[in-house]
Amino acid sequence: MKQLLGPGKLSRTVTDIFLAIIGSALVALSLSVFTIPNNIAPGGVSGLSTALAHVTPIRVSVWSLMLNVPLMLGAWRILGPRSLIMTLLSTLLLSLFIDLTALWLPGYTNNALLAAVFGGALGGLGVGILFLRGISTGGTDLLALLLRRFLPNVPSGTLLLFIDAAVVAVAVCIFRDIEVALYSAIALVISSKVIDAL
Repeated sequence: MKQLLGPGKLSRTVTDIFLAIIGSALVALSLSVFTIPNNIAPGGVSGLSTALAHVTPIRVSVWSLMLNVPLMLGAWRILGPRSLIMTLLSTLLLSLFIDLTALWLPGYTNNALLAAVFGGALGGLGVGILFLRGISTGGTDLLALLLRRFLPNVPSGTLLLFIDAAVVAVAVCIFRDIEVALYSAIALVISSKVIDAL
């Protein structure tokens, strides 16, 4: 806790928590309103969770938590206590916000292309805000943050794009629909560009 509440660090921690809430809420909004209702798998653990929830009775939010635990355990030494605690917070917030936004807001299903565009933009904005503070929502975001330690000259959005392409391939196999790949690719590219812009 000294990493978070030591002298001179309280204001930084408050800012981190505030931005973790905002970033996680934006990512959850992009998932619950735009991508999940349209079976778009926007890469990452969220996309993989969306695909797995399609073939199991387990909710997206629960899959997201279960898939993030091994990554958290593997990253705690590299990230350090502060980043890991904030990443854990944002991961829990994301799961909570996914369920809340799914309850309160209707999913947009009128146009899959628009859903991919706005889902990608909102998700990228949320992840980008978190990345600015060295935080992630877990999953491939966390993996991208870890890889940045070894590949500092490669933009975070570009790293995510390559990692998430594999997730989209898995989603296509599960949904058995090539349009999943096409719309997911649109969401991924837009998301990575927004992240890099931030």
